[in-house]
Amino acid sequence: MRDRIQKARLRVHLGLYHNETSEAASGTCRRTHYLETWGDARAFDGTVTIQQPLIQPLYGGRSANQFLQMLTGSPDTSPYEIVKGYWASQHKGADFEAWWRRAVHDGVVPDTALPTKAGHPREAITARIEAPRLGGKLE
Repeated sequence: MRDRIQKARLRVHLGLYHNETSEAASGTCRRTHYLETWGDARAFDGTVTIQQPLIQPLYGGRSANQFLQMLTGSPDTSPYEIVKGYWASQHKGADFEAWWRRAVHDGVVPDTALPTKAGHPREAITARIEAPRLGGKLE
């Protein structure tokens, strides 16, 4: 793996810990713990939640969103502005501020659950392994 990493011209490691990957990297960026930053996540059913920080970053790290934002034309955008800006682009309507405050308060972005699929897992497996029908003819 180290040989493959060494082939890249730019090798930057974003992480919480010093490890083998950070040793192979040409630069390291300290990552914030997920409890230190804003973000969003999707639950198993597809529902999106807005992640709020519980504490201020302790060691001056960067979130994954901030790290990617550093590669754009506005590297000093805060994690809050990144997440809010994304959801502002996704929400269509004049009431974004009220919608945003409600989503942050409730911890859930409304109407983001994925549609459920009907059926039984055994039926899906049986359908996949059923032998092809040759119409009574031999091959």
